[in-house]
Amino acid sequence: MRSDKIADLHELGFADPVKMVTSFPEIGGLAIDNVRRKIADLRDLGFTDPVKMITSFPPILGLSIDNIRGRIVDLHELGFSDPLKMVALNPPILGLAIGNIRQRIVDLRKLGFNDPVKMVTSSPAILGYAIGSIHDKLADLRELGFADPVKLVASLPAILGYARENIRGKIANLCELGFSDPVKMITPFPAILGLTIENICGRIDDLRELGVADPVKTITSSPTT
Repeated sequence: MRSDKIADLHELGFADPVKMVTSFPEIGGLAIDNVRRKIADLRDLGFTDPVKMITSFPPILGLSIDNIRGRIVDLHELGFSDPLKMVALNPPILGLAIGNIRQRIVDLRKLGFNDPVKMVTSSPAILGYAIGSIHDKLADLRELGFADPVKLVASLPAILGYARENIRGKIANLCELGFSDPVKMITPFPAILGLTIENICGRIDDLRELGVADPVKTITSSPTT
């Protein structure tokens, strides 16, 4: 790519044009005015940071603004109340066929999820998971001792992105720290699975410094303490 194109992209606000071109070489063939126009069009649609969106998903530059506008309308019709926010958080959604998104919602309902739209809204990455993988994750959670994995995942959809080994390791670590029933503790507070064991150890130490005689018991009774 010519150095002047790199300079132009820098001027438009892109921090690392070379990396962008590496992931989406087609940028090299786009006129800088077209890139500038796409940024303006995305702002007109209501996106507050088009540069950030394009940086995370350069293929947006290859989508017509009419297609993007149509996708927003389609997402509204599927029940998503704020498609702009959803797409801004996960721009690759624009690269998915609307029929596939519709089918994913149907498939999630078949797995027992009552509000797939709410789940996808809070964690758009779900749209990138194969439905078979989601089914397997529910089975894994059941094997680990969770009585209602559907409810667990519905309350924290990000769990679908956690490896089984990591969840098993977190349970083992909690046992080593003295928690007698990590599964019971995690069930109402699944966000625990997103905490590093170092953070949990730090919380135990903090409570000890505050004079709490049994930090583990305190956290067990109220994990958000």
